[in-house]
Amino acid sequence: MKNVLITGAASGIGLSCASFFAAKGAHVLMIDKSADVMKRAEEIEGRATPFVCNVGEENEIKSLFSREELPETFHVIINNAGISTFHPFETLPLSVWNEVIASNLTGVMLMSQYGSARMNGGAIINISSTRATMSEPDSEAYAASKGGVTALTHALAASLASEGITVNAISPGWIDTEGATHDDYYHRMHWSGRIGRPEDIASLCWYLSKPENNFINGEEIKVDGGMTRKMRYD
Repeated sequence: MKNVLITGAASGIGLSCASFFAAKGAHVLMIDKSADVMKRAEEIEGRATPFVCNVGEENEIKSLFSREELPETFHVIINNAGISTFHPFETLPLSVWNEVIASNLTGVMLMSQYGSARMNGGAIINISSTRATMSEPDSEAYAASKGGVTALTHALAASLASEGITVNAISPGWIDTEGATHDDYYHRMHWSGRIGRPEDIASLCWYLSKPENNFINGEEIKVDGGMTRKMRYD
């Protein structure tokens, strides 16, 4: 049985990944700073172990990896945890910038550093964002953090190649994590004719985690229904 560590696993893409991998027979280590992760793990009967940890805090990561309940070996790490904060650039506090960078970027580095020490081959998958290469106003901290994740991904792939660990990034576009109803106009923004679903990301994580697909390495893969390639004039 594969041990799969997933951060930000209490909701959205992280929860979808946890459910997807558990359904495939994996044992999922669900990491989240919210205590909701305890309840979410109960819903994945017998295949998930929850841990409360803020990946933006190195001391909490150190404490996590010292716990006896954590398995000795990981096969897959999915770095999904992150916060999305939009703040007017003119008044962006350094404290907000630091919090976003710590959670979204430094946390990916630290989880990869501590986690890869327990891997014998396997895959690390980082969840970046299409906002690494396209922006709206007042998204400086988030865009910088995700651009960093994309760059960190190929650096990690180089550093961990000798360990037989592949490292790739997935950049989701518009993913509906709430199951909301959207006007057809918004679905038509995408060449695929719909807004994305968390399972779209989970299924690609599964593909990238399989040893036979290890020729994909150091890549950033956009999953956005074609939206970032679509020519628009409005």
